[in-house]
Amino acid sequence: MDDYCGELTAKLGIRVSTDPQICRAYDHDLGEMPSVLLKLFRRTPKAVVLPISTTDVSTALAIAHRYNVPVTPRAQASSGYGGAMPTRGGIVVDVSRMRAILSVDVEGQSCTVQPGVVWTDLEEELQKKGLALRICPTSGPSSTVGGLFAMGGMGIGSVRYGTILDVVTEIEVVDPDGRVHTVSGRELELYAFSQGSLGIITSLRLLCRKNVPLTKVALHLPDPSNLPKLLLSLKDLNPYSLSLLSASYCAMQSAVHRKDPVISQGYLMLAVFEGEIEEEKLEGVLARAQAERLSDEIAAEEWEMRFYPMRIKRNGPALLVGEYCIDARHFAAVAETITKKLSKDVVGFEAFVNWDMKLSVLIYIQDSSEDLLSLFRMGKAMVPLHVASSYGGTVYATGLWFNSRTASVLGPARMRALRNKKCALDPRNLMNSGKCCGGFSGFWPFALLSWGIWIGTKLMAPISSLLRAKPRRIHD
Repeated sequence: MDDYCGELTAKLGIRVSTDPQICRAYDHDLGEMPSVLLKLFRRTPKAVVLPISTTDVSTALAIAHRYNVPVTPRAQASSGYGGAMPTRGGIVVDVSRMRAILSVDVEGQSCTVQPGVVWTDLEEELQKKGLALRICPTSGPSSTVGGLFAMGGMGIGSVRYGTILDVVTEIEVVDPDGRVHTVSGRELELYAFSQGSLGIITSLRLLCRKNVPLTKVALHLPDPSNLPKLLLSLKDLNPYSLSLLSASYCAMQSAVHRKDPVISQGYLMLAVFEGEIEEEKLEGVLARAQAERLSDEIAAEEWEMRFYPMRIKRNGPALLVGEYCIDARHFAAVAETITKKLSKDVVGFEAFVNWDMKLSVLIYIQDSSEDLLSLFRMGKAMVPLHVASSYGGTVYATGLWFNSRTASVLGPARMRALRNKKCALDPRNLMNSGKCCGGFSGFWPFALLSWGIWIGTKLMAPISSLLRAKPRRIHD
């Protein structure tokens, strides 16, 4: 056994495992990638650490630093971009057991939590004290607060309260050498997307909101080209959350729940407001955007279903998922182009609106992974991103597979600042190697792989588009 494994076990006891079977369980995330690519990395760690405190994390990182051992931070690994996947073996530090709610400030409307706290668990506790979350991803029942901050994300509530960076006001982080310090202010911009490449976050302070009653309104938008006009008008009503579902996505949901689709064409928008709204103003907005209001029952049902988009995977069994961010002005054109390029398939769209009128869009194609051609059909998941990029769109998150696109997400200035911080804190590139930013000779193989994926899937897109996906039929 390597010396560092022995020292980890001596100092952290049962919170360390070197069992090969347990370590193999940490060599992947939710994403599906061809096995030939996965073989390029040392994905299986030598040791897994399950800390329950900042001291545990500090001890593990200090040992890794002393022995020059790579470290991969991980929580629920609910993303599919390879961000929580080891690339050089070493140690995985799984913070999912650090799920304590450390404090709740009712008067100041804030809370402090450990990084492994699951979003819906936090919401439940906040509601007991008359508070609620400002934002929450649709993966809320499984994803963690620390994970969303490390990846940089948005979700339900973002049209009112912004991204995770607008909600988190302070973090406690353990540096690669084991030292602990607090980060706040502008410096948070570097950590909110760094994917654990600068250290491991051990607590976060979030702003909350009062738990006021929500008014849910379901709208039918037959023509998506009217979306920018509708969004601008709705923004004057100060909505809490705005989300879109295509008719094709609603049909996928209906197949799972054995009922008729809510709409047969266009898009369903769920607009949610804190407190009551002025009905006359809302009716004026709908008239200008040529949108129709649906029943309150539909609105209530869609709100209850907000955390379960992946239920449509039952029609799979595989699910090809694409994701991108796009300005609202280009949403309709991008969606139309994607639908034409993937004309052999039924493509479902789900989108959330951010405060700056940009949309985070997910596309779903139900497929089967049970035949040899499934490897080629996987290229379909990249078609939406390639289309969106031609309209100025970006990836939602980078991780390992899209690290070559980081600058397009952060912008050149923020990217340079992140790279400089990485070089200062982690000159040996031990923390989450291959993710987010380079500046090291050991990073270039990962960057080349990411560029290879980007260019290769673009070249493969015409072939992928010719192959029809094979969703499984649900039998009674």
